[in-house]
Amino acid sequence: MPDETLSEVVSRLSASAHALAAIGMALDARVSGTPPAPEVAPWLDAALKELGVAEPIAQASPLERETLLGEIRVFTLTNARMLFAASQGPGWTHREPELLEAAGDVSAGVPHRIRNALAPRLPGLAERLAAPGATFLDIGVGVARMSLEMMRLWPDLRVVGIEPLPQALALAREKVRAEGLESRIELREGRGEDLTDESRFDLAWVPSLFIPEAAVPRVLARVHAALRPGGWVLVPSVKPSTDPLATALVRLRVAGFGGLNGSPEVVEGLLRDAGFTGVATLPSPPASTGSMVVARKAP
Repeated sequence: MPDETLSEVVSRLSASAHALAAIGMALDARVSGTPPAPEVAPWLDAALKELGVAEPIAQASPLERETLLGEIRVFTLTNARMLFAASQGPGWTHREPELLEAAGDVSAGVPHRIRNALAPRLPGLAERLAAPGATFLDIGVGVARMSLEMMRLWPDLRVVGIEPLPQALALAREKVRAEGLESRIELREGRGEDLTDESRFDLAWVPSLFIPEAAVPRVLARVHAALRPGGWVLVPSVKPSTDPLATALVRLRVAGFGGLNGSPEVVEGLLRDAGFTGVATLPSPPASTGSMVVARKAP
């Protein structure tokens, strides 16, 4: 508000930060199966009641709880790093296992969105993913949570995951071994622009918000070559929302990640330049700060 002092602004926003932490505590108790300490529990319950989230947390699915907890953890841990000049450099350089695991938890919800919301809109994608020999390309595979969830939803699917951070790749290999899925997922250390596959994949995920702007055209060109004819690519983008503050803050976060801060129109143009057809931005709520851009290699 224009008449607020800086101290008042900090005080007001601190309440929101504390509220998010309280929700995270409650989600963690559900996900981990470890209840809050007795000294804390009644005060946490009171806070959740005032926030009006006690019942939604109780009714949420296990996957929703895990995904939302991961989101809160990623926000909190990356925000903490933004407060110190020594760790403010652009680019995803986080190597802490807790943060890498949290980022993976966030991505676990994406395959369900692909199955339930995206695939019905993209001609032939659902059939491709269910067919024997179908292969998914996961650029920036991280700890492999998204890839593992894709394989659960499509039991015949094979995956190639590419990841530049050795720390994340080590955690991914542990998870794949624990699931006994070494024969279905190939994990590589590297970057999307180093991809050399030709006509191999039916669907590719390109997390542009974490890929340096200068590298995105090369990544998309390599993905185009790597897709089978008629294969699809999914690229998230930053969309101006009805809330200017929310838009400014998400652009700040993407800048910290060192990724492409492009609008859907910018991403659409890059996809067309890379040779894709059927380029389109899927609808999203007006208040959303993100949109999914989709495109296809010509059948």
